[in-house]
Amino acid sequence: MANKIGVNEPCPCGSGKKYKKCCMSLERVIIPATESNSALNKSIFDEEDDDFGYDFSYCSYGAVDKSGKTVIPLKYDYLAPFSEGLAQAVIQNRHGFIDVNGDVAIFFKYHIVGHFTKENLAVVKQKDKYGYVDKAGNEVIPCIFDEADYFIDGISAVRSDGLWGFIDTTGKEVIPFEYSAYDGCEDGYMIAEKDDLWGVIDETNKILVPFKYHNIFYVGEGLFMVALNNIFAFVDHTGRELTPFRYGCEFDRERFVNGYAHVLNEDSSKCGVIDKTGTEVLPLDYDDIIVLKNNLFAIYKDDKCGIIDKSKNIIIPIKYDNIDPNTDDETAPIPVEKDGKWGLINLNDETVMTFVYDSISPAGKGFFRVERNKKYGFIDYQGEETSLIIYDNDYTVYKNGFIIVSKNHKYGIIDENGKEIVPLKYDRIENFDDNGLAVVGKYKFD
Repeated sequence: MANKIGVNEPCPCGSGKKYKKCCMSLERVIIPATESNSALNKSIFDEEDDDFGYDFSYCSYGAVDKSGKTVIPLKYDYLAPFSEGLAQAVIQNRHGFIDVNGDVAIFFKYHIVGHFTKENLAVVKQKDKYGYVDKAGNEVIPCIFDEADYFIDGISAVRSDGLWGFIDTTGKEVIPFEYSAYDGCEDGYMIAEKDDLWGVIDETNKILVPFKYHNIFYVGEGLFMVALNNIFAFVDHTGRELTPFRYGCEFDRERFVNGYAHVLNEDSSKCGVIDKTGTEVLPLDYDDIIVLKNNLFAIYKDDKCGIIDKSKNIIIPIKYDNIDPNTDDETAPIPVEKDGKWGLINLNDETVMTFVYDSISPAGKGFFRVERNKKYGFIDYQGEETSLIIYDNDYTVYKNGFIIVSKNHKYGIIDENGKEIVPLKYDRIENFDDNGLAVVGKYKFD
């Protein structure tokens, strides 16, 4: 078995990006693997020995509307969710685009295509080179680059002759090709590598964070985590170091929420919280911490959990076995576990719903997913069941009031009231997009 690749290590494909920003994202599949379908549920980007590099042979894809009616026949080897009115589609390992009516918008001639962005451009690969097409299929930027990213705010990172630079929507170079690696753009900050060290630039190539770190990633609100010899500190967008190098790192846990971030000690055994000035508002004394939006913190200590504020005042006593708060909705009641069963409480530690379920977790604004006897369903904030507890899947894909569910290894969609919208008969499924279409797939060989 191959060694596991660290999310911040260079991607083995040779692109120059970190693994988390490159091929790790390509290994995502539409539904999670299960014992019964894991052999079929491989990445759609696994390489095979054909001219165009990938195998799309397992499923036939199409799309249904919110009445469950098939509006795009299941005839494609792959179909992505629609973006800016067009969707990536694959036939016989050739990639192109279709519109919401199922008509071919861009001919199936590419090796790889990406989704359209607000600039109305999509990255495409033909043979071994990348370029960009518009919605009419015109190659407005020729396929001349060794690698290319999506456009963000009018510029995109591209790689040529082993170095990364940036171009505008006309293909004009706006930042020179002088960076050995690139790790994405967010909030106008571009993380790049030069001379084996990492830093941050803006869209004018101005250096914001100097190129002197062994690792770096954005943690939101204009702040970054930087590393020297695998020990981390925090810096702001001017490069000012806010903390000493004394922290460990757990990918994606250090994002700032309302000015606070979860941090780890060097060996990642204890947690604390810092604010945007780098001040530790909660010391590195806790087994785990979840930062909530209302300036409260769910904390774990000595195998129990509760909620405290930044002054360590106890809001919910440290007496529960587990806690799973909705970090996106501060009005929601709080799922907690006690003596092997889950219930709901409020911030006054009053019981909203009795402890009767095997698990409870947030499932979208207004309701929770619950488990009973290894079956799943949904309840509202008052603890009333909004669907039958009959589904198999222990995960939730919620969007705009619709939920992906499964039963007997088949997938469909229900609404917040438990009404079946898309029958549970598909092997792969995406939730409804902004056009009201849901991509569905069925195995070709059952």
